[in-house]
Amino acid sequence: MAGETWKKKEVRGFALYDWAKSGFETSITAGVFPGWFAALFITANGLNVEIASIEMNADNIMTLTVTFGAIIVALLSPSLGVIADRKPVKKKTLRILTNLGIFSVVVMGAAPFLPVDLKWVCLLVFYVLATCSNNLASVFYNSLLPHIGTEDEMNEISNLGFATGYVGGCALLIIHLALLLGSGFADWAFTASMVSTGIWWYGFAIFTFRWIPEPEVENPMEDLGFRESTRLAVSEVMSTLREYKNFRTLFLYIIAYFLFIDGINSIQTVGAIYFVVTLGLTTFDLILLVLALNLFAAPMAIVFSRIADRTSTQGTLQVVLVIATVVTFLGVTFAPLELEEHEDFDIQYEYMDDGGNAIIQVSVNSGIKALVQDPADQEQIWAMEYSNILPLEMDTSSPDDILRWKITHTDTDKPYIISFSDSSGNNAKISSLIEELEDSRFSISVLGGSEGDVKMTGTDHVTSLGDQALDGVAIAMRDLVWAPLGIAIGVQALILGMLFGSIQGASQGLARSLFGKMVPESRSAEFFGFFGFFGRVGNVIGPLVYTLCSIFIGSKVGILAIAFIILAGTLVLFRVDVEDGIRVAEEYEASINKA
Repeated sequence: MAGETWKKKEVRGFALYDWAKSGFETSITAGVFPGWFAALFITANGLNVEIASIEMNADNIMTLTVTFGAIIVALLSPSLGVIADRKPVKKKTLRILTNLGIFSVVVMGAAPFLPVDLKWVCLLVFYVLATCSNNLASVFYNSLLPHIGTEDEMNEISNLGFATGYVGGCALLIIHLALLLGSGFADWAFTASMVSTGIWWYGFAIFTFRWIPEPEVENPMEDLGFRESTRLAVSEVMSTLREYKNFRTLFLYIIAYFLFIDGINSIQTVGAIYFVVTLGLTTFDLILLVLALNLFAAPMAIVFSRIADRTSTQGTLQVVLVIATVVTFLGVTFAPLELEEHEDFDIQYEYMDDGGNAIIQVSVNSGIKALVQDPADQEQIWAMEYSNILPLEMDTSSPDDILRWKITHTDTDKPYIISFSDSSGNNAKISSLIEELEDSRFSISVLGGSEGDVKMTGTDHVTSLGDQALDGVAIAMRDLVWAPLGIAIGVQALILGMLFGSIQGASQGLARSLFGKMVPESRSAEFFGFFGFFGRVGNVIGPLVYTLCSIFIGSKVGILAIAFIILAGTLVLFRVDVEDGIRVAEEYEASINKA
C-alpha cells in the first residue's frame, strides 16, 4: 500500500517538503546552531551580558528570544489557518514563507564576517526569523494534506512525510558533521552549513511547488483580510470553548494535552542550549545526541503504535509520558566529570630537564574555549599580563589589539609548545596566574613544580558545580553513578537522546490518535483546529518558564519545572475517561443523523 501511495506525484511532493524543512529543523536548530551561537556569544561578551539590569548568559538570551518567536507564531497561526481554509492561497503563501526561511538561514552564515559584537546578534535574529517562517509555513503545509489523498490515505501520507523528514534531517546533519570535523570546526564550515541548508531547503521544496496544485476552495472568501481572519479565528475558538459542557471529557483531555505536549516540545526547544551552556557539551557530541534522538524516534513511534493497537491507546500514551517525565527529571542529574588527567586541563605546564637545564613547557588543550575578544575584558587583560608564559598570538582577524590562543603550529597540526627557564620570576608568575584564574572559566594543571603537582579548575568552568540551585543533585549523581562508571557528559547526552527519542514521535502520534477517537466526525475539522491551536500555545509556556527559572534561580530548576509540567499533564490524562468521551461523540453523531 505504501508503495502505491508513494507513486502519486502529489504524495511525493508532500513528503519531500518534510525532507526539505527537516534539514533546518534537525541539522541547524538542534545540531549546529546552539554550539555556534554559544561560542560567538561568549567570545563577544564573556559568560554573561547585562540587559535591563539583569545578568543573562547565552542560554537565557536564546531561550527568551525563541519564546518571543513562539508567541508570534501562536498569535498568527489561527488567523493564517482561517485564511488557508477560505482562500486559494495555500501553496502561494507556503512558497513565500519558505523563501523567507531560506533567506534567513543563508544570512545566518554571514555572522563570521561581522564585527564581534554583532556576530551573535545577527545569528540569533535571523535564526528566530527562520524558525518563525518555518513554523508558520507548517500551517499551510499541513493544510495541503486533505487535498492530496482520500480520507483513508491520510494517516499513511502523514506518516510517509514524517518518516521522510526524519531521514532527510539526519542525512543533512551527517553531511554537516563531516564538514565540521574535516575543517576542525572552522567558522567557514559553520557558514557553509547554513548556506547548504538553504540550498537543501530550496532544492527539495521545488518539487512540492511543482507537483502539488493549488487546492480548490469551496465558496472562497477572496476579500478576506488578516483583520477579518483574526476576528473569525477568535470567534471560532470561542465557539468551540462554549461546547465545554457538551464534551467535558474531550476538554479535560485537551488540558492534559496542553500540559504534556508543552513539556515535551519545551525539551526539544531548550534542551540543546542547556546541554551546551550549562553542561559544556561540544558541538560534535550535540550532533551525535540529535542523531541518536532522530534514529530512535521513527522506529519507536511504530513500536508504541503497535503496542497501542494490541492494548489501548490511552494506556500506551500514559506509559510514554511516564518515561518522558523520568527522562526529563534525569536531565537535572547530568553533570560533566571532574578533570583528573593533566591532558584534560585547558592550560598545561610541565617542569622538565633539558640537557641539564631546568625548563618549563606550556601548551593548551585543543578544546580550550576562545578568549573574549573585547580588549577591555578581564580575559584580555590577564592574557596581556601573562603573555610571556602562555601560548598566545595576536588575533590578526580583529581590528583591535587582542590575543588568542595558539593551539597548533601554523604549518602543521602539532601542538604549539613554548618553553622558558625555570626561574623564581617565572614560577611566581605561574602562581599568580593560577590565583588570577580561580574565578574564571579555565583550568590549569602544573606537573613537577617545586610545590608538587597543582591542579586548579576555575569557579566558572563547566565542571565546577555548587553555585546554582539543584547542583547538589548533579554532584551526588556524578559521585555515585557517572564518575564510578566513567560515563562522560557526551555519553550522558547520548543516553538522553536515545531515551527521549524513543518517546518523542510516539507521544505526538498517540496523542493525536486518542483525540481523534473522542471527536465527533461531523465536527472533526473544527476540533482538530482547536487542538492544533492549543499545541502552538503550548510551545510558549514551557520555554518561558524555563527562561525565567534559569535567569533568576538556575537552569536545572528550569528543567525540573518542565518535568513537572509533563507530570501534571500525565496525571490529568489518568483522569480522562476515554470510553465516556467516545460514547459522547457517538451520541452526538446519532443525534445529528436523526435531525
